[in-house]
Amino acid sequence: MQTFIAYFSCESLQISPAQLYLHYLIIYLFIYLMIGSNVKYLRNYAGLNQTEFGKLFNCTRGMIDTYERSVAKPSLEFLNKLAKRFNLPLEVITQKDLQMNPGLLYAGASVEEQKQSINSSLLAAKDEQIKMLKEQNKFLQL
Repeated sequence: MQTFIAYFSCESLQISPAQLYLHYLIIYLFIYLMIGSNVKYLRNYAGLNQTEFGKLFNCTRGMIDTYERSVAKPSLEFLNKLAKRFNLPLEVITQKDLQMNPGLLYAGASVEEQKQSINSSLLAAKDEQIKMLKEQNKFLQL
């Protein structure tokens, strides 16, 4: 039955079964890479290293590393925990690029949570700038 459906789909799309398979493969790989990219983005957003991030989800550093590099596919349990932790729908993690759409992180957050997150990001950026200026000043004094 599946062969007939695939053949029928190929007929209606006027492409060969091999081309249809290739299209499905490309879509699968795109989603697979998107998940890895989003796991890394969320870890960086939280300001955690791979070990700390893994502890939140009962994973090892190595598991987080393989997820981020899209070497291994995360379990549905891990993805559900990740979605819950960041107050995101599972579809956002699996189908959207958070690097290109960072506003999606605030989709489920209250206004107060959004303000707090933005303020902490601004403070972190300010601290980083101060640190960099101090290092430059030390260099200039040499």
